[in-house]
Amino acid sequence: MNKFVQFGLFTLFIVFIFELVMFAPEDILEGRDPYEEVTDDQEQVQQAMVGVHLVETLEGKKEWELWAEKALNYKQSQSWQLDVVRMIFFTEKGDKYIVTGKKGEVNSEDKTIHIEGDVVVRSQNGYKFSTKLVEYSTESRKIRGPHPIEMLGPRDINGNSLYLTGQSMIADMTSSDITINKNIRARKVFANERLVKIESDLANFSGKAYTSLFEGNVVLDSESMRITGPEAFFQFDPGSDQVVSIKMVGGVRVSDPDKWATAHSLIAFFNEDRFVFKGNPRVVQDADELRGDEIIFIDGGKKVKVLRAKAKLDKNGLENFN
Repeated sequence: MNKFVQFGLFTLFIVFIFELVMFAPEDILEGRDPYEEVTDDQEQVQQAMVGVHLVETLEGKKEWELWAEKALNYKQSQSWQLDVVRMIFFTEKGDKYIVTGKKGEVNSEDKTIHIEGDVVVRSQNGYKFSTKLVEYSTESRKIRGPHPIEMLGPRDINGNSLYLTGQSMIADMTSSDITINKNIRARKVFANERLVKIESDLANFSGKAYTSLFEGNVVLDSESMRITGPEAFFQFDPGSDQVVSIKMVGGVRVSDPDKWATAHSLIAFFNEDRFVFKGNPRVVQDADELRGDEIIFIDGGKKVKVLRAKAKLDKNGLENFN
């Protein structure tokens, strides 16, 4: 019996040594520059794992799911240092955001997550956001990217995407909405190869619906035409991912080299090169002025159609509007 016990203890000792070799910090961290300073004193490593998979739930539902190639936990620390991270964040509406990065940190005390290094955030409906760092808090249920952002929208049926840059981002897991802040610069090529450039103070996107909203000092430039207003609402076709229309409200101004127009609202159909002005619309060319209940620019303004028109003409009339 004593021999059997000794043999069992010897076997357990061999297994322990094997696990120690497999999970020793120096093996896990071999060749990993980001951890060199932290792991000089290897005695500070309390726990190390490879092939990590974690799931966090909130009120009985998945809040996030995490995969990492390697993970380290240090003595006197409430956080895990992660290497090569992939996460799925689940919204309250059941949508998903996938986040990848070179390294990360999970703090078990305040339930915050940091992911950095070539970070990419992908929404369920095809938006891709690239930055260098994102942070997530269970308390706010928001993914925050405090550094400059590049966004690429889904490719439409013609292979064109909405491209956008901004200074920071917030993805809200409660509403499934994404906000890009400050110095928004965007561009979109439409079906007729018409390029539209967009500027605004911020831009809002849905991680589920096919809409986007640009707000604050919005400027749309296309060829020789400039459109300005407080906000612009983009409606996409979910089947082709093409922009169906752009609606601007709250006071709109359109100008090109030979005329300008104002109205309370404008619906722009760039694929059709058609623009519909409503709400006290007014078109001015030289000394000629045209008003009506509704004014429609056709062929980018080469032709003008007016519902219940009222005109103020100089001696040359409005011949250039017909």
